[in-house]
Amino acid sequence: PRFLTLGDKARLEVDVHNVDGPNAAYRVAISAEAEGGARQSLSGLDVPLKPTERRRETVPLAPTALGRTVYEVVVTGPDGIDVRRRIALDVKP
Repeated sequence: PRFLTLGDKARLEVDVHNVDGPNAAYRVAISAEAEGGARQSLSGLDVPLKPTERRRETVPLAPTALGRTVYEVVVTGPDGIDVRRRIALDVKP
């Protein structure tokens, strides 16, 4: 969605694909930071992936404050793998 309202419930789906990494557990961490607020951890999970394997993980979102909320997804793994993505959503009354 382009925006959420207080009381909305949404899902953030993260598709993790091991294109050419080793067989290992990859760490997926998701956090949220509301405008002017503290960063809050929403999810931290280890996703075991074999080479060329793909998995989809779903994290529920439920905004707690008005304004812009930035969700950050960080995937880390062996051999220095560190992929970061940020998604910003406006939370309206």
